Amino acid sequence: MIDDHMSPLESCLKSLCLYASKEALASCLSDPGVAGIEVVVQHGLATPEGLAVDWITGKLYWIDSNLDQIEVAELNGEMRTTLIAGGMEHPRAIALDPGQGILFWTDWDATFPRIEAASMSGSGRHIVFKDMEIGAWPNGLTLDHLEKRIVWTDARLVI
Repeated sequence: MIDDHMSPLESCLKSLCLYASKEALASCLSDPGVAGIEVVVQHGLATPEGLAVDWITGKLYWIDSNLDQIEVAELNGEMRTTLIAGGMEHPRAIALDPGQGILFWTDWDATFPRIEAASMSGSGRHIVFKDMEIGAWPNGLTLDHLEKRIVWTDARLVI
């Protein structure tokens, strides 16, 4: 069931849908209320965490933190493909730069927390930022397209 505590939540202005991941479910809420819920990806998910919409090509990208992989599908759930699998300890957040064709994600690896990037087709994987304290939890990833910066929060940071 989808409730008020869905996270992460992202809107896609192109199709005027809201996409949410919750308990191994990716849904399109095209109308307000429960009657407007359309399940687009339901099977083969363990723990979908990060979720991002490519508003240029109309694709939905997500991280499955239990399967340690990044997947992509059309907004209707068709053409589902695993882009990147393995080499991640605790992948969490994802952000896209569709104009440049780059996807970014965070990994809460206990001994090597980092932010990585690859092309939106999954090739050219590389580390973007790794100078974090051991035990950091990079999360809440977003891009500042105007300033060309990556912005994130650290879920373990106590202020």
